[in-house]
Amino acid sequence: MSDAQTREQVIGPAAEIVAAAHLTVQLATLVYVSDNDQNRPPFAGKVEVTFAQPADAERYRADVVSAMRHLGWSSGAADGQKFHGTTLHRESLTAEVGPEVGENYAGSGNLTIYGDYRDSNDLGDRTPEDITAEVTARSTAN
Repeated sequence: MSDAQTREQVIGPAAEIVAAAHLTVQLATLVYVSDNDQNRPPFAGKVEVTFAQPADAERYRADVVSAMRHLGWSSGAADGQKFHGTTLHRESLTAEVGPEVGENYAGSGNLTIYGDYRDSNDLGDRTPEDITAEVTARSTAN
């Protein structure tokens, strides 16, 4: 899988979910993660979307999950994966929906999408990339 395919595998679904759930994106980032502790290939894309949510946060996140189900996401992680919290999968992608744990966005929600570990390029020195504008623009184009 190329870098561009790895990127699109997670950014496309993130923008689709943002549009379907009508999320107000506060921050979206892309990072390439390794499936081993040596930070060597293969890599997968990982998108994190921090979104504003109203006072009834649990109900709002349940609505996000409902919107994802309408897009073809199913409950639970993809085969062979284990996650905590509200987890969904579509094909080989896994997503988590929950509260944002970072103190900069206290009270916000978080959507994380994990791609396939199939990018064999050396991506070990990559740092998180701010993709807020891209996700927001693509979600309004849907």
